[in-house]
Amino acid sequence: EASQTLTWEEATELEPRIKNLPIEALYATHRPNDNTANCATYIREIIHECEEDLGITYMRDEGSKVADVFRLQPLDVPKFRVTRADGSFSDYDYVVLAAGIRTPLIARKLGIGASCPTYPLRGFSLTLYTDARSDEEMKTLKAQGKSTNLLNRPISIDAMYCSSVGPNMARIAGFGELVGYGDKVKDVPSVGPRVMTRYVRSLFPEA
Repeated sequence: EASQTLTWEEATELEPRIKNLPIEALYATHRPNDNTANCATYIREIIHECEEDLGITYMRDEGSKVADVFRLQPLDVPKFRVTRADGSFSDYDYVVLAAGIRTPLIARKLGIGASCPTYPLRGFSLTLYTDARSDEEMKTLKAQGKSTNLLNRPISIDAMYCSSVGPNMARIAGFGELVGYGDKVKDVPSVGPRVMTRYVRSLFPEA
């Protein structure tokens, strides 16, 4: 089901909490198919399935920099030779270079990849915890056919995305900022955390 842009009246009917905001939001979007998950657990499961079901080999060394773990040499057939730090090597038809924001820098250093459109962003998320609700309150909500989550539905308000992680926990995320690499990050000020905190205090005055 596609995302839906809502009027202010539709948004407040779907999620009454946003009536607490000091000003009317510029826009609100309902995303019916969105889910919230633990990112670390999700990635570990994907890695496990790729290794077990697809036979993918991961080359990693937690104690070294990526560029020190292996050398990647373009070939004709097969397409790539990966030489490890100990001198051993393997040939592959395909190699996935997954080094986060440093992927294009490493790709350029290795002389591979004509285009790698990845650039550092700084984003923020805020996780909110409330006191556990009573069993009686939870039973009442269920009996009325209402959601027992902290938010009735996932919803985007202005530049922020709000969703429930459970009955007593919610997450607010937003504010992607272009900040650059390395030490440049320290020189880029941000109002993101302050704005998010202000919204959260309005949405959840009891938290």
